[in-house]
Amino acid sequence: MRYIPTDVSKCEGNPALRECKDCLRRILPVHPESISQWYMGAWVMEDEPCPSRWTERSERESNPAL
Repeated sequence: MRYIPTDVSKCEGNPALRECKDCLRRILPVHPESISQWYMGAWVMEDEPCPSRWTERSERESNPAL
């Protein structure tokens, strides 16, 4: 199973925004053995894309070894 790293903020997402539905910050679970996890507030500006959105593509671009 894949989990969100503890050094990446988890987001609960905004149910009104379509971009939150596939954001890895929202859909990846926290590791059950993790002793801490940071959370961030959901993006609320509907007319701008979320600057913290984390997708498979953005992850590959930041880490070409994947």
